[in-house]
Amino acid sequence: MPVFNRKELLQDLEANVRRGIDVVTALRASNDARLSAPGAGDSWSVVQHLYHLNFYATFYTAALERCLDDTQSSAKETFRSGWLGNYFTNIIGPAEEEQALKVKMKSPANAIPPHSSELEVDAEIEAFLALQNRLLYLLQRARQVDLGAYRVPTSLSKWVSLKLGDSFRFVIAHQERHFQHIERNNIP
Repeated sequence: MPVFNRKELLQDLEANVRRGIDVVTALRASNDARLSAPGAGDSWSVVQHLYHLNFYATFYTAALERCLDDTQSSAKETFRSGWLGNYFTNIIGPAEEEQALKVKMKSPANAIPPHSSELEVDAEIEAFLALQNRLLYLLQRARQVDLGAYRVPTSLSKWVSLKLGDSFRFVIAHQERHFQHIERNNIP
């Protein structure tokens, strides 16, 4: 399993979250009707992607925070990914430049967004930005702990958990995947 320098990993993850914040902030400023329009090939609209990301961010920010509240160890310089966390992160992450997605996945029924007409663009954008700022705060807190010593339950089941560092990697890779969808299918 890959081994990461803890400081560099957290900086990279933080940079990815900030890029997502920048994209959504720019979309908010555009106030464009395209945010509710279906993407190419009848894919989700931007607001539907944001709803989906907010659904998962709500679950994972709470789970990550609970985990961080229970930590007592000091940070180690390296983090060794677990096999399951690394696998999940690799399959859910974005594709390489100019390539199709690695693995096509169907979202669980409870994470499928309603039709764009049922969603408020501004509300989804504000929720997304608030959750991302919370995620940045949690990444800052994670600088003080051993990323491999604690486990976070997944949205699949409380019995399936990932190391704290892998949970951050997984959530942020999932977000990057959706931003790739948005860029390819919704914004020319």
